[in-house]
Amino acid sequence: MNLKLKRIDIHWVSHPGIYAGVALGVLLLLGGLLTSQIVLLVAGGVITGVCIFLATKMVLSVSLWLLGLFGGLVTFVLVPNPQMGEMGVVTRLLATGLFSVLYMCLMDALLHVAFFLYNFFINTVGLDGINLIYDPVETQEAEAPAEEAEAGS
Repeated sequence: MNLKLKRIDIHWVSHPGIYAGVALGVLLLLGGLLTSQIVLLVAGGVITGVCIFLATKMVLSVSLWLLGLFGGLVTFVLVPNPQMGEMGVVTRLLATGLFSVLYMCLMDALLHVAFFLYNFFINTVGLDGINLIYDPVETQEAEAPAEEAEAGS
């Protein structure tokens, strides 16, 4: 069987408020950068991160968070940079946690952009998509009840 992948949907919550939240968070981030106010930067980052997290299916976010956690452990705990020699254990673990959350949010945003572009080129422009080829496979589950019925006779 040959199927064509026409659309990739990674949305967990697809509500217009999610996109409004991302826009608001980005505006707060830009305002914080222009005025050098830490409160606006933190608020914009948190709002943007939460909205991106809510927009992406949980399995993708958790998988990317685990990859970020492994990367953070390697970067800050197992093979630290010599410039981080004075960091304590608690500071290294805090840096690992923040790195993993930031990595998850950034990669979720990257996946949204990549899949938006894929869907745009497939559905709007009309380019050819990915073809999925399935081979029919006989399952043993369908054969098992028939064998049990024969053995019972």
